[in-house]
Amino acid sequence: MGKLDAAVAEYQNCRSMPALYDLAKDGCNMKKSDAADAGKVYQSALTDLEFALRDVNATVQSVSNSCEMEMGTPTAATKYLNSLPPDLREKCSVYLHNTAHIPKQELIGLCQKQYSDEVCSRCIP
Repeated sequence: MGKLDAAVAEYQNCRSMPALYDLAKDGCNMKKSDAADAGKVYQSALTDLEFALRDVNATVQSVSNSCEMEMGTPTAATKYLNSLPPDLREKCSVYLHNTAHIPKQELIGLCQKQYSDEVCSRCIP
């Protein structure tokens, strides 16, 4: 169980059984604040991960583009990305271009933290 899950569980326990879990006797406000803080840390980590994946994607894309120019043929990932509707291209590009570097199930898990199952199934074929 991660820190966010633990903080949310603590808050839920406090709300459902305050006599047992509301040790600060503040109406569970401290637990609520802890859960909110954990949520902010989690969102920040997700954002950092997305930026890191974009950096990896940009580097891979740069190398790929230089190879495509020499060879004259786009990669399968580029072809697939170009076949998607414009609204999905931005969402999918980070995940799609990292399929060779990160196991598929990990990518799907990361994608599902940001987007719906439907979007992720289209992004990561």
